[in-house]
Amino acid sequence: MKINPKFFKDLTVILPVIDERQSLIHTVKVLLKYNSLDIKKIIFVLHKKKTKQESRAICKNYIKTKKTKFEILYQKRKFLGGAMRDAFIAVKTSHCLMMSSDLETDPRTVKKMIKHSKKNPEKIITASRWLNNKRFKNYGMAKVLANYLFQKFFSYLYGVKCSDMTFGFRVFPTKVIKKIKWEMLNHSFLFETLIKPIKEGVEVIEIDSKWKRRIEGDTNNVFTNYFWYIYIGLKVLLMKK
Repeated sequence: MKINPKFFKDLTVILPVIDERQSLIHTVKVLLKYNSLDIKKIIFVLHKKKTKQESRAICKNYIKTKKTKFEILYQKRKFLGGAMRDAFIAVKTSHCLMMSSDLETDPRTVKKMIKHSKKNPEKIITASRWLNNKRFKNYGMAKVLANYLFQKFFSYLYGVKCSDMTFGFRVFPTKVIKKIKWEMLNHSFLFETLIKPIKEGVEVIEIDSKWKRRIEGDTNNVFTNYFWYIYIGLKVLLMKK
């Protein structure tokens, strides 16, 4: 796969929204405070049944404020991965940022991510919770250990020096997300968005970012999803280029 965008032109931010309120408002505020010139579009991905009314109202209010900057997209596919895949289709800018609206992805990191993307427009810029001892806050020791071992195991299998392959906080050249055939629908899709480009020869740059547990709403990542991480990790590894 030849992915070679000549330059970083503009960015679309994808924000799935289910029950986030103050976290969503703070995320958008920080994104625009430091990156308004680079962000052309923020897409709120909503679920027709699961997205809470108050969260929906916040998104609609942003649309009223500035239609050209914000967009609402109702997902057709199921789960988080399905929401992201639907949003990928809608991206029209040179680059795309995948993150969350619950502050588990720190919006203050985005400025640094964009800076690196401008210098390396053909590469994926991904945040890592393991670089520079940023790690996790209130994640639980067992889950931290399991995450560490998972990262080490699959980075070795794929022959890369990535320390955090499952963190869904990254900037892509849009050509990458348009050309790859995605398959996962649950949270394992976040892992898929890194390993499939790596398999195709796309280079990755990691930058440090801290993680803390969401302060409102409930996580939609269930335990059984972790088996799907292993499934897609091994399946992609064995795929022919």
